[in-house]
Amino acid sequence: MARSAKINKWLEIATIVVCILAPTVATVYCFKLTQGAEFSQYYAIGRLIKAGAYNQIYDANAVQGMERILGLNPVHGHSIFIVPPIISWVFYPLPFLNFQQAFYLWTFILAVAALASFLMLCRNLGLSGIKRAWLAVLLGAMGSFVLSISEGYLIPLLLLALVGLFANLKKRNFLMASIYQSLFWLQPQLMLPLLCFELGIGQIYTVTITSLLAVIGLLISFLIGGFGIVKVWYQLFFQQMHNWSGGLADCTLQGQLLRFTLHRDLANQIAIAAFFILMVAVFVIGKRVKAKQWQLNILLTAVLPLSLVLSLRSSSQDLLLLFPGIVSLMLMSINSWLKYVRALLIMITLAILLLPLDMLINCNAIEKSVYNPFFWLTIIFALCALIIEKHSKTQNANGDV
Repeated sequence: MARSAKINKWLEIATIVVCILAPTVATVYCFKLTQGAEFSQYYAIGRLIKAGAYNQIYDANAVQGMERILGLNPVHGHSIFIVPPIISWVFYPLPFLNFQQAFYLWTFILAVAALASFLMLCRNLGLSGIKRAWLAVLLGAMGSFVLSISEGYLIPLLLLALVGLFANLKKRNFLMASIYQSLFWLQPQLMLPLLCFELGIGQIYTVTITSLLAVIGLLISFLIGGFGIVKVWYQLFFQQMHNWSGGLADCTLQGQLLRFTLHRDLANQIAIAAFFILMVAVFVIGKRVKAKQWQLNILLTAVLPLSLVLSLRSSSQDLLLLFPGIVSLMLMSINSWLKYVRALLIMITLAILLLPLDMLINCNAIEKSVYNPFFWLTIIFALCALIIEKHSKTQNANGDV
């Protein structure tokens, strides 16, 4: 019996893998997507580190020059600034393989991270059987997941960090939650709203340990590469925003319209004000979530989307982080008229997550279109948060009766 149960378990995992990868592979080949566009930068970084040119990893010309030397086509733009100095050493072993072999290995790592995230999420939400298979197909068909796997973008690793954070906060395992959350250092702009939420719900241990781990990471980066490499990374991070407050306007207030209709300085001031207002909103949400552990779903359905909206450099691939939230929202037990509102929100959100790939690939189309997901996410997930708050009040009232 034990052997049969083990076989069934592996068969279920194999089915999930097929359900995830089948739509992904089909989409990649159907749309003839460019493979390894982001990964080529990581591979070039590994070559620079191996050659002893560690201080050049944030030099766009040096990285693109190495890509040309390796016979690769440099991508438009430079996204290395999202990788902190200490994390960059992860790419050091890659040049020991040729580019194709290294890309396959990196793709395998991202796929395993996505699979682990999916299984962990299903376990925590009590999903099994056909529900797992259906959600696996949904994950594999998401444009953000397809692009991440095709281009080698590291967002599946952040998805694993998010699900691990959620699971360990639910178990009140603050040490592991902090370790998972510290991985958001890969994109520092996502960490602040999460810390605000935890301060709001009183998880001071997680905030303290996460901050300590971040400081340790900075110290290690300083010891390995000196103050210069840390300084260059931070400078580049903000320089790549071009105009960071304008970037906030793009994500929160349909910035293209703001820039065309308002004086630039006024648009920037409005964007800065919106940033602080939304940060306070995240803190207030955290303050209102107290007793029930299941209420941590609000972390996935409201707080993290706010983090994306507040992000200084959200991309279409970052929408993958919405997957746990939409799954949690689908599974909430709501018996009132609110279930129709939820159904509408789920359909709208899925329409965003499954946008046609030509729109996801064409960043200009996203920024200048009424279909801009970063514009609508604030509204959609603010409503999601209201649904959860309303539902929690209803349950508490029923419990008191």
